[in-house]
Amino acid sequence: ACGDAWAAAIDGERVALCVADGLGHGPEAARASEAALEVFAQAPFGDLVGMAERAHRALLGLRGAAVCALRWDGPAATVQSTSIGNVAARLVSGVADRSVPAQHGTVGLQIRKPQEAAIQPPDHAIAVVHTDGIEGRWHARSIHALL
Repeated sequence: ACGDAWAAAIDGERVALCVADGLGHGPEAARASEAALEVFAQAPFGDLVGMAERAHRALLGLRGAAVCALRWDGPAATVQSTSIGNVAARLVSGVADRSVPAQHGTVGLQIRKPQEAAIQPPDHAIAVVHTDGIEGRWHARSIHALL
């Protein structure tokens, strides 16, 4: 069993995404990440700070997880996010590359008051969200090669 998991919801031009990385590997890590996604699935377009707080309570007694949730309400809208731990997110386009801020901590173990960030995406951006299972030194140009 893998401790990395993700879920997405699409409503017209709105997209919500959550990526969770349960600590370690195996069934216990998978339980933690799936618990975070269950909380996200209850209201994927809801308040991101509230989702992070509910996920923290849901993961108490489990292994804990790094969690990043994004909401993008359309091409002209800002990207709203809350990210705790080492799940990385970037908004990448041919024009610019913007990182999504993350807080230190582990959902279910120890977090500060979750914060919501608002990032203006560059034109024609895509969101790239990944766990530490992906090499941290990838380049935006490798995304362009895939498109």
